[in-house]
Amino acid sequence: MADLLVLYLVSLAFAYELRFTEATRYIGRALSGTGSRTGFQDAITPPASAYVAFAVYGFSVAALAFGFFRYGFLKGLAACLAFFVLVGLNRVFLIPKPESSHFRNIVLRSMIRRHANYVRDGDQLRAAAMADLLERAGMPVGEFVQRVTGSTPAGARSQERIVNKQDADRIFGLNRAEWDAYAKQMAHPHGWTARLNPFETGTGVMAFDATTGLGLAIQPFFRDAEGPPEMLNVGSYYPVGTFRNFSDQLKQEMEGAASADLGAGYSVRVSFSAMASPPPGFDVVEVMITRAEQ
Repeated sequence: MADLLVLYLVSLAFAYELRFTEATRYIGRALSGTGSRTGFQDAITPPASAYVAFAVYGFSVAALAFGFFRYGFLKGLAACLAFFVLVGLNRVFLIPKPESSHFRNIVLRSMIRRHANYVRDGDQLRAAAMADLLERAGMPVGEFVQRVTGSTPAGARSQERIVNKQDADRIFGLNRAEWDAYAKQMAHPHGWTARLNPFETGTGVMAFDATTGLGLAIQPFFRDAEGPPEMLNVGSYYPVGTFRNFSDQLKQEMEGAASADLGAGYSVRVSFSAMASPPPGFDVVEVMITRAEQ
């Protein structure tokens, strides 16, 4: 009985790996927009998937070889036939289709992490290539990184910042009631799901994209109902693990870029934190903007 369970689990893993390969080929061809057989499949495939495939295929061969060794040729051959029948059934009834959001989300999250690592490491060539692929996939990475750094990353097309100097001047010119009314009219330009969080210090606006696992939060902090906000907090939420090493140098570069973008009238401070909830968690980069002391 245990051997049959192992045979089924191995067939399930084998079927999933085959379908994942089909999914990366499907996505790669869709992004290329050409008649190429594989398109950008190699570029978008998560690097770790090669090791996973090697392990799955190796374990499958070992399991089938063990069947011949333990039960003899005829029963081993029957196990091989049963294995491939199970692979086919799993692909038909259990494993998501290549065009499903399941595989698309896995690929996009891997691409986002790799792009962030390339930007962090100063690898402009690969950062530019990955930014182009992400934008082909409908993920405006240029805009998202601009919200954090205040500058356009390598290879990304110039886009309007969510909070630029004009936005900051407008928000710092509002009182609490005016901001609360303005927040109700805000909408993410790419259709992310938005939510308002009312606080005594001012309404917070949160936008989230379930497909990519990215989020954005904007909240000014008011001391009282009459005056302008004392601080504007812009939080960018990445899939957990995007920033494996958020160094002081990266923090200073972000602060410098954002300060240059906003001008001498504002002070900028950047912080990083990791959130465990809601699962699977987020890497959070917060940009805190205040009026510069005159």
